[in-house]
Amino acid sequence: MHDAVYMRGRNYKLNILQLVGTFVLFVGILGIFSGIANMYQDWTALSNIDNCYAKAESAYDVLDCRDAIYKETGIVLSDRQPAPSSSQNVSVLFNPLIWLLLWIAIALFGIFLHNVGGKFAVPQPKPMPEKKFPLVKKTK
Repeated sequence: MHDAVYMRGRNYKLNILQLVGTFVLFVGILGIFSGIANMYQDWTALSNIDNCYAKAESAYDVLDCRDAIYKETGIVLSDRQPAPSSSQNVSVLFNPLIWLLLWIAIALFGIFLHNVGGKFAVPQPKPMPEKKFPLVKKTK
C-alpha cells in the first residue's frame, strides 16, 4: 500500500490529501450555493418582464423595460420584439445551470479526494533493531 503524505506535529497527524479534499468540497459547496442564487436571480428577472410591460404607460417606460431586461439578463430585444422568445429564455437559464453542474462535479471530486485520502495506510515507525555489543560481557 502507498504511504500518504502527513504533516507531523507535536500531537497530531494531518493527512494532506484529506485536507485538500475537504477544502475542494467546501469550495464546491460555496459554488453550488452561488449557482443556485444566480439561477434564482435570472429566473426572477425573466418572470418580472411581464410585470414591467404591464406597468408601462408610455414608450419611454417600454424602453426602460427593455433596458432593464438587457441589464439583468443580457438579452437585447429588437424594436418589433415585445418580449424575449423562449429560446432566449432558455439561453439565459442555461449558463447558470451549467455552472451549477460544474460546481456539483467539483464538490463530488472533493468528496472523492477526502475519501481516498483516508484509505492510505498510516506509516508506522519501524522498531529499532536490538544492538548487540560482542565485546561487552553481561554481568550477572
